[in-house]
This record gives sequence, C-alpha cells and structure tokens, in this order.
Amino acid sequence: MISVLLADDHKIFREGLAGLLKADETLELVAEAKDGDEAWRLIQERLPDIAILDISMPGMNGIEVACVLKKSGLKTKIVILTSHDDPTLALQSKEAGVSGYILKENSFDELNHAIRMAYGGGQFMSQQVINRLEEFLNFSQRKTLSPREKQVLTLIATGNTNKEIARLLNITPRTVDTHKTRLKEKLGLHTISALSQYAVKVGLLK
Repeated sequence: MISVLLADDHKIFREGLAGLLKADETLELVAEAKDGDEAWRLIQERLPDIAILDISMPGMNGIEVACVLKKSGLKTKIVILTSHDDPTLALQSKEAGVSGYILKENSFDELNHAIRMAYGGGQFMSQQVINRLEEFLNFSQRKTLSPREKQVLTLIATGNTNKEIARLLNITPRTVDTHKTRLKEKLGLHTISALSQYAVKVGLLK
C-alpha cells in the first residue's frame, strides 16, 4: 500500500480529493495539510511515500517544500498538483526534485498514474505542461542575446544584486535594471528565478 500525504489550502478541493484517495484500496491517506509549513512538519512525522502538494499555499509553497525535502535526505516523493501550467514553474519543480507535475484540470486517473510512477522511482508530467515547456524552450532558444545581456544574465543567475552587477560591469544600477527588464521581455520570463533557470538551461553557467 502506498502512503500519501495531501496538502492544499482549499478545503473543499482537499476534502473531495481525499475522498477519492481513500476510495482506492491500494492507497493510504496518512495526513492532510492546509499549508506548506504544516505539510513539511507532517512529512517529517509520518514519512509518507508520496506527498501531493499544491504550489500556491500559505507558508512554504509546494516547490519550497520540495527543496527542503531534497536537502533533508528523506525518501518521500513529491507530486505537484496545481492549476499553474507555467513552464517556468515546471522547470523549478524539476530542479527541486519533484517526481510529478499534474494540473488540477486533469483526471484523478492521471494523478493516480503519477503517484505510481513517482513511487516506482519514475517521473510524470501532464501533457499540457510538456507542450507548454517545449513551446517555451523553443521560443527562448530562438532569441539572440547580446554579449552584454549574456553577462548580466549570468551575473543574475549567480545571485548578484543590481549594485554588485553594476560594479562588476562598470555600469549604473539603473542600467542593470534596464537590462533585466529587456531580458524578461525578450525571453518571456517574469521572475529572477525564471531567468536563473533559463541561464542554467542554455549553458551560461558551467
């Protein structure tokens, strides 16, 4: 029997999904959580085989829980269940060690399949997210960055602040901010985390 923890801050949704999980005789729902902090505490206490986590939750979000879990060495596998089909979130989840990425619009059968794939050491991602991810990567790779944009992007990805980047490149912090804005527009990315993930993906960081 596969032990499962479920975390979602929407009570009606959580209760409905809990009912479906309990109806499957091969699954054991061992805990429910209403936010990321509670989910992490219960993962440590109950050591479930699988933790089904939403991304957007109070406290730690699902990806942050996955990052903490990855560092802890615990064997619980994470399946993200979310309404977000944003490919940058899917990339962040993969980097955090998540084993499954499912959309809430998908069927319970698909979630069930993701649980079993994760339990067996595999990975599963909704086809809609795979399609969005391929479109995103193809779109991004068609964009040509200037040498200066590559420098700024590399420094962003290595955790430098605007002031630090300005000092290293001998430009003003305002110019750095302008480069960041142009990078976001050119690549279709909207967060520093997404820019960093892109820099890793295209090999700017060795």
